[in-house]
Amino acid sequence: MIKLLLKIFLILFIAQPLLLCPISIQSQNDSTNIKNDIIIIKLKNGEEVRGILINEDDFNFTILSGKNNTVVIEKIRIESFEILKSEEIKNKREFLEDALNYSQNCFFPTAYITEDNKLFFNSHYDATYNLKAGINKNFELTAGGVAIAYNYIGITYSAELFDFLQFGTTVFGTYLMPSDVSEDQFGTIVIPRLSIGNKNRNITIGLIGASIENFNNWINGGYFGAQRRIYERWTIAGELATINLDSYNFFYLGNVTAKFKRRETINWKFGIVGIKFPGLNALFPNDVLFIPIPYFGYSRVF
Repeated sequence: MIKLLLKIFLILFIAQPLLLCPISIQSQNDSTNIKNDIIIIKLKNGEEVRGILINEDDFNFTILSGKNNTVVIEKIRIESFEILKSEEIKNKREFLEDALNYSQNCFFPTAYITEDNKLFFNSHYDATYNLKAGINKNFELTAGGVAIAYNYIGITYSAELFDFLQFGTTVFGTYLMPSDVSEDQFGTIVIPRLSIGNKNRNITIGLIGASIENFNNWINGGYFGAQRRIYERWTIAGELATINLDSYNFFYLGNVTAKFKRRETINWKFGIVGIKFPGLNALFPNDVLFIPIPYFGYSRVF
């Protein structure tokens, strides 16, 4: 009997590593199967919990939050949640600093406005000037002009309609100084627009309406602008616009520009602008598609 027990003990002792091997392998497999997805959970009480998603079943989320702290959250306590896949996180471009030009395509504005308590300055060819002052998240004051002859001042309202759609509208009061053959001209310009996307990548569709004193016709038009930030310092933008006098096409404009972030608060912009005046056929025949003009500009945030 003793010899039999010794034999069984020896067999178990020798076979122990083999018996435990599948257990350890399974344990390793379990650990390597842990997901690396990030989950953001908003609870019904208003709290927000973030962590690495370890497991999910019909009733609970198990996440790794903080310093290796495993938390089980019941789904009945959750108002909403978002899961960020590890593949998306690895492939997503991240920008360390905010873009400076999201409120301006080139000549025309996006639906976004200058941030609260910041001042944005923009110039074309060193001949124009535009100042935008952020009042709060919804309002912005703007003023500018061309040399000293033409000046304007206005206010902008902006609001987020959805997380991908921004609405903005600006109302300008304008003044054109008289020349030897003209009188003072006052006017009003309204520019409503929608921007689809975000501050780093958006498409803007806008309308232009103007009523100018001593100018009998109603001025209207529209524009399409797009910009995309491709690196920390570079943004590519383009625009197409048309201006009409009543129902008569008078002016076309198009441009492609590159915005280079020279410093944290300074941008240089360069590209090409194309213009056409169908309303001035004597100077610009219809067979001329566009007159190309080199473009350069400057902007800064204070």
